[in-house]
Amino acid sequence: MGAAVLVALVLVVSLVRVVSLVRSTAPKPVAAATSGQLLVYTTSSCPHCRRAKEFLDARGVAYVERRIDEDASAQRELAARGRMVVPTFVVDDDVQAGLDARGVLLEQLLRRHGLL
Repeated sequence: MGAAVLVALVLVVSLVRVVSLVRSTAPKPVAAATSGQLLVYTTSSCPHCRRAKEFLDARGVAYVERRIDEDASAQRELAARGRMVVPTFVVDDDVQAGLDARGVLLEQLLRRHGLL
């Protein structure tokens, strides 16, 4: 009887650890981005990311930057969107991965959502 209780206790503790691990690795919603707001996934070493931010800043476009090289939850969010390209731009469910040479596609995304 004592062995059965010990086994049950070990199973419960293991289950609690698994549930805790799943909760800690699940993507968390982005609290800073609101409906209609531009979300930009970047890394610190990406020259295209720097160019994209300069493009947005020059046009006065507000955005929330999510650094996937510094924030594991940002990396999971980007992966959950089916992308692992930086920069990636998101407005609501509209996703634009990458930045073309003149920023035409980014400009189109911004215009579609009234951000430019």
